[in-house]
Amino acid sequence: MEKLSLQMKLNLLVGLALIALLIVAGVGLVGMRTGTSAIHEIGENRLPSVENLQELMEFEQTIHATNLITALYENDPQPQEKLKLS
Repeated sequence: MEKLSLQMKLNLLVGLALIALLIVAGVGLVGMRTGTSAIHEIGENRLPSVENLQELMEFEQTIHATNLITALYENDPQPQEKLKLS
């Protein structure tokens, strides 16, 4: 290494820097592809499932609220008029 000229040492250093830059660029491209496929997975497959679960939760809350309203009229002698749900 001591017998190399200064120009050869600089060329070697630039070459190593270019190789390192190509490696970093390759890792970045792989990461971008992985991220893109993950976003596609979320948007196409998982998000509709989450929306369906949200809708089921809303139905469950509606049923729970209806049961609570019905329980209020448990001891009412004529609850038919009050319980007419549309």
